[in-house]
Amino acid sequence: MLAGKFGNMVFVQRQGKTYMRSAPTRTKDSSTPAMLLNQKRFGEVIRFCSLFKYTVIPQIWNLVPSVLCIVFLNLFASLVPKD
Repeated sequence: MLAGKFGNMVFVQRQGKTYMRSAPTRTKDSSTPAMLLNQKRFGEVIRFCSLFKYTVIPQIWNLVPSVLCIVFLNLFASLVPKD
């Protein structure tokens, strides 16, 4: 099994087969202000959720249907202050 990056190629596994793709390229200034804002907001959500990683909350979330999880995550994201 081969997976990972080698040079400018990326090896991935999908349905038991190995595929080779070109690695994505980025320039230093390729991030738009909207992308940076979303990255910042997502970071805040991750920091908040990490506080509860080893509590009973993950067990509760596993019992909730996935559609409801998306609704709650969208609600939380809407409550995070926007710059």
